[in-house]
Amino acid sequence: MKNLLILAFAACLIAACQKPTVNVNNESMVDSLILAWNNAWNNHDSLAIENMFEPTGVLIDGDSITRNTAELSKLVRSGINTINNLKTEPLQKWATADRAGLAGLWELDAIANDSVIAHPKGAFTFNWRKTENGDWKLTNADIHSFSK
Repeated sequence: MKNLLILAFAACLIAACQKPTVNVNNESMVDSLILAWNNAWNNHDSLAIENMFEPTGVLIDGDSITRNTAELSKLVRSGINTINNLKTEPLQKWATADRAGLAGLWELDAIANDSVIAHPKGAFTFNWRKTENGDWKLTNADIHSFSK
């Protein structure tokens, strides 16, 4: 009986020492994903932005909603050159082996005729899924502006 209790106690200790499902490598991968997002916008690379989404990825941006890459392409290409100096601040991030998410704040310079005409700020939530070939794709992005 004493050996059985020791064995049960040891099993509990081993189970308690297991690694959590979210690891540091996956969370730092989220940092890489948002850095790529910022760089694509700041470099006015609409194709890179479009390639970050799944074919049926959803983007909600204020009053605009896109449900696939064709709709996304129209929205991104219409505004890509008006955005400069996009910066994001992560507030919360999470990741598993095949899913990841990030909630944060953003700000940017709105440009017209080579001049800054506004400095909007807002919040965002992104969710990614790892595809079968190992690429991370946005399944949905919700972007909210605090000011118009």
